[in-house]
Amino acid sequence: MPKHNKMTARQKLFVEEYLVDLNATQAAVRAGYSVRSAASIGDENLRKPEIQKMMTESIAARRSRTEITQDSVLFELQRGLSMAMGDQPQHILINSGADSRTIYAHKTELSSASKILDMLGKHIGLFNQAELSGLTVNYQVNYGPPKQPKTPLLNKTNN
Repeated sequence: MPKHNKMTARQKLFVEEYLVDLNATQAAVRAGYSVRSAASIGDENLRKPEIQKMMTESIAARRSRTEITQDSVLFELQRGLSMAMGDQPQHILINSGADSRTIYAHKTELSSASKILDMLGKHIGLFNQAELSGLTVNYQVNYGPPKQPKTPLLNKTNN
């Protein structure tokens, strides 16, 4: 990786920490900036051309090392979605004392499927914020019939 002489040691550490979780505020804190100014410094650092260049180079180096591509991530997400929806049987180990065996069962994990669909939707731009601005969503949650009070309500009347 080329040297980044114009950057301070703290800025270089910020880049390394930012690539951990892509959270600029937390990266600034871990790089040694004060908690109070971390949000603004994180945002400021993300705008600096030298830092952007180092991030781009670091991401490319990591991609080369790990050989993980966007296509491979999407493939695994699709595979995970299929498994979460119960389309593919999963291995389930059953232990009963000395006897243990593996069975194949279809198991549906809707929370996992929902998360995967969200990730795939974001990837293809399905949830583009520019398109959604001004959109109003109305929804209703039905928790079943209303509960009856345990004691009768007393109506006060003025006599």
